[in-house]
Amino acid sequence: MAVGEGSVVSTRLIAYDMLSSSFARHAPRMVRTIFGLSAMAALSACASARSTGTAAAAIPARARAARGATAVLASLDTLVREPREAVIQRELRAGNIPSFLRTLHTVRDSATASDGRLHVIEYDVMPDYLAVGDDTDFVRMPMTPHTAQAFANAYGYVLPTRRMVNAIWRAATVKLEPQPLTEAREASRTFLQHHRLIEAQLVGASRRALVAGIKKDVVVSNRLLERANRVAIYGWHHQNGVPIQPLYVGHVDWYVDYSHGIRLVRRTMRVDGAPMSFEQIATHPVLHVLVSDEGELETTRADGELRFGFTTRGELREGNYGRGTTGGELREGNYGRGTTRGELREGNYARGTTRG
Repeated sequence: MAVGEGSVVSTRLIAYDMLSSSFARHAPRMVRTIFGLSAMAALSACASARSTGTAAAAIPARARAARGATAVLASLDTLVREPREAVIQRELRAGNIPSFLRTLHTVRDSATASDGRLHVIEYDVMPDYLAVGDDTDFVRMPMTPHTAQAFANAYGYVLPTRRMVNAIWRAATVKLEPQPLTEAREASRTFLQHHRLIEAQLVGASRRALVAGIKKDVVVSNRLLERANRVAIYGWHHQNGVPIQPLYVGHVDWYVDYSHGIRLVRRTMRVDGAPMSFEQIATHPVLHVLVSDEGELETTRADGELRFGFTTRGELREGNYGRGTTGGELREGNYGRGTTRGELREGNYARGTTRG
């Protein structure tokens, strides 16, 4: 468990505008530091949360004629994989989410980094897991990391890391005991069944409270680069702070079950009072400790794509360069640095070759 005993929780309202989602696509740096990756930082424990009163204005307003969760789930019953995810993405992009998810909470955390200084980070998170529907007919919707990441990218959000999930749990004002289910885990009816169990636990709680302990998080992790096409999950903490789910990348990336949740975090964060993007922090040789307990992040996306390099499948996605090959294709395996000719002929290479 990450450090964080003695967390202090406070609440106050602040307001500011959502930054343009185009900022989310800016690269924090084009050349990564090759040294210092193994430096270990002494972590300092302090996480707190407050309601920011900050509306996620870039997400479209929910239409009056939008379907409730009951109707959406019914339409998913006969769908599999891509068609199912397309429906979920369409509902989300149309703004079909409960209004209470649009008011974010600020989580405050800190760490002593390799420069010997105590650094403080603040980031804004949705109070609950991403859901479809209105305030009276909604369901916390499991989805693939690709669907979640696409929605996050569109509106200036990211998915959390393991360290961030721990900080959010510590800062939560409502911590529930997990309620696992064992049958028909991938069925939409089980999504609804689990949602209703959570709702029964939340009777009397404020909709705007920061809630934790109800889902496993789909997370960003360097372990996504170990094997192609995986989803990373972590969390679902008991009330004693111990998570049910250690960091795990054993499922293929299209696997979705009732226990998976999407907690969105605003991409623009504040480090020692200064705005920085999640990507800038996560790949920083010193400041990464504020968001990562895995060292500097090689991927900052829950779908495992290298933001400034190649995917582990060897494909170029959206003009992401930096690692890999200048020829645009990796023929075999997972490669760390690649080649300047665009083809690796045999084996797995950490640094690659200048001759191909």
